[in-house]
Amino acid sequence: MTKPVFLCFTNVWSHLHCINLENRLFFYLQTMGQQWGRVPFRIRLCDSMSMFTGHALLVYELVKRVHLGQQPINRATREIDTMRDQVYGYLIPNDLSYMRERRHLRKGDNNISWINFQLASAFNLRPIVQLHRGNTDKIDTGKGFWGAMEKLFAHVKKQIQQGLTSDVITMSYGGLLEEIKDEPVLLAFREFCKQQGIKTMLSMMSITGAINVGPKSFALSFATDKELV
Repeated sequence: MTKPVFLCFTNVWSHLHCINLENRLFFYLQTMGQQWGRVPFRIRLCDSMSMFTGHALLVYELVKRVHLGQQPINRATREIDTMRDQVYGYLIPNDLSYMRERRHLRKGDNNISWINFQLASAFNLRPIVQLHRGNTDKIDTGKGFWGAMEKLFAHVKKQIQQGLTSDVITMSYGGLLEEIKDEPVLLAFREFCKQQGIKTMLSMMSITGAINVGPKSFALSFATDKELV
């Protein structure tokens, strides 16, 4: 982050709330504030214990509490700290060989055999990876990308029916949204969510996310305080 960009944020706001996976971001921003004469400046860092769309869900809930619910920032932050343990993130990678080559850059996926993923690519299988509280596990496998998507959506529908703690499901795709937004499988899932009173947010995957898991991957997150079914 350059000085002009940093000052653009800090000269407008007196409080910065960072929801991120890396604790070192806090020290990075704090050091910049000291170097560039923007102290005191309040920085709160929340380790999301998630990745990809898990960040987005927590940001959505924080903004909803502060701006729509008019909650004090301290109370909103405490609630977000609790909710982060309820966030379940899912990832469907589309290029398994890419995932295997990048495995040394990721944290928390020691429970996954990326070598098996490479073998699965020969049979056109796509794993469904779950990320929860900093841990990563493969929970299922689908035939092809859209076969895996159907299985993931069926899993999420069950969680919706027993109740979520957030009224939004966040999704991202590592490519142009035009490639997937009109697919029947996705449209049917979004319509189901709408009927259940759940919003769906679809965006392009961040550059960092796409670099780590490969192009045309799909991520989804929801929050629940119930045991998964």
